[in-house]
Amino acid sequence: MTLKVWSPCWARTSFALALLAVLAVPVQVAAQSITIDDFSTNQSALTLTFPPAGTSASSSVSGAGILGGERDVQVNLTGGVIAGNTMSAVVSSGFFSYSQDATIAGNGVLQWDGTDGSAGLNATGLGGVDLTAGGTQDAFLLNVFFDDLPVNTVITVYTDAGNASALTLSLPGLLFSSTNFALPYSSFVTTLGTGANFANVGAITLSLGSTTTAPDVVIDFLQTTALVNASKTVAIVNDVNGNGQADPGDTLRYTIVVSNPADAGGSSATSVVFTNPAPANTALVVPSVTTTQGSVTTGNTGGDTSVAVNLGTIVDGGTATVTFDVKINNPLPAGVTQISCQGKAVTSTLPTGVLTDDPTQPGTTDPTVIPVVSAPVITAEKTVALAVDLNGNGQVNPGDTLQYTVVIANTGNQNASGAVFTNLAPLNTQLVVGSVTTTQGTVTTGNTAGDTSVAVNIGTIMGGGGTVTVTYRVTVNNPLPAGVTQITCQGTVTGTNFQPKVTDNPGTGTPNDPTVITIASVNVVMIPTLNEWGLLFLIGALLAFGVGSLRKLRRRAG
Repeated sequence: MTLKVWSPCWARTSFALALLAVLAVPVQVAAQSITIDDFSTNQSALTLTFPPAGTSASSSVSGAGILGGERDVQVNLTGGVIAGNTMSAVVSSGFFSYSQDATIAGNGVLQWDGTDGSAGLNATGLGGVDLTAGGTQDAFLLNVFFDDLPVNTVITVYTDAGNASALTLSLPGLLFSSTNFALPYSSFVTTLGTGANFANVGAITLSLGSTTTAPDVVIDFLQTTALVNASKTVAIVNDVNGNGQADPGDTLRYTIVVSNPADAGGSSATSVVFTNPAPANTALVVPSVTTTQGSVTTGNTGGDTSVAVNLGTIVDGGTATVTFDVKINNPLPAGVTQISCQGKAVTSTLPTGVLTDDPTQPGTTDPTVIPVVSAPVITAEKTVALAVDLNGNGQVNPGDTLQYTVVIANTGNQNASGAVFTNLAPLNTQLVVGSVTTTQGTVTTGNTAGDTSVAVNIGTIMGGGGTVTVTYRVTVNNPLPAGVTQITCQGTVTGTNFQPKVTDNPGTGTPNDPTVITIASVNVVMIPTLNEWGLLFLIGALLAFGVGSLRKLRRRAG
């Protein structure tokens, strides 16, 4: 917001304000601002010529960019000296233009009072508009694009026909570039009843004119704004790995400057309180909160997770600075690519408050964002052991049962999401259905009759060393095909935020290699066999031997 220096002066029932100096930078406009008129809807010129004096002309137009949907324009010629001199008002090409010739006295009036098609004031025509926007706005912002000579401008706000407040701004002239004027609601003085309630507005008028000069004035817009603003920047104060980037485990420092730029009324911002939760995926560093004025009420006590600072009163044109540190969580959830932080400042006239803004971004209430570099790093180690040794020889033979153990780890600084482990039963084996186990997630394949492969839906594997263990068994085929001397097995881990990772045999030192186990050779005793004739001969010999033996027994018995 531009800092402006103003000098107040009094004129009967209105609060007259004279501009002494204006900086070239435009006033920051709050994102919640309410447009009174951006003059994007054209309105034909109204012109009056002297003589006579005491004449008026008016018109109404409906369209976009107008509060209440309709704008009334009126010009009033109250006096003159030189015949043929004129005064006029017109809306064209996004600007309202008003001019008076020399010796002409009068004024032009802009009126916003709802869609009534009449230049007559309907003091409740806007139906109770809340110009505070729920406690986030506390001033008008008037942009004067051009003003060659001094001219009085009066803004009047009505709640109804019996209650109104007004402010008089004395434009100094010699304004040849776009200039903003912030006009605090608190600087308006009561002109009717108990004054206007800016949270319940029925009509607004803007009058400008002169009795002594011949001004030419061009206005760009009229809208609401917040007088106080809060800018927030961020820097890395502890770069753990020294890479110059924000990573999990690094410490960030936020610096917030709460400003009360000099305004037309010279108003102090009172009861100013700044609050800020620790941003998502960070932890507040306790105690780290500092302030250049006021007191820290939350943020420096063990267990605090947010910041609150009672800044008290910030004088017109003054600032207060708050800092606090946070540490980026390690690991980070999958998909987190930045840390976003936004707080707010509330005042006695801004009870809802204004959000902090990142001054490096084009908006006016942008959160302060810093990119974060993080990624999962997946390892998957698979080992194998003899689980059932049928012949007890301590070696792997056909018919034996093997158990595979897969340890999946995430050593990165970001959680791995959507992790799934899959593995076919290795060649020359059969999966032992029902043998699949996991320390996390769900077995989706491998424990149902007919399954020939393994699949486990693991889900999220925490970064920073999170592990999941999967086990399953297979039986070595018996018999094995000739020449088979080993069983080779390798599975795969996939996920949504990392590349597929194959299992590795940790015993070899070679990365990403399959897990292999040797099948021991079996000694086979050869048994001779007989052909058909040999078998008949053997049977005949056995029969002859049997008959001979029976005869011997009978002779002995006889």
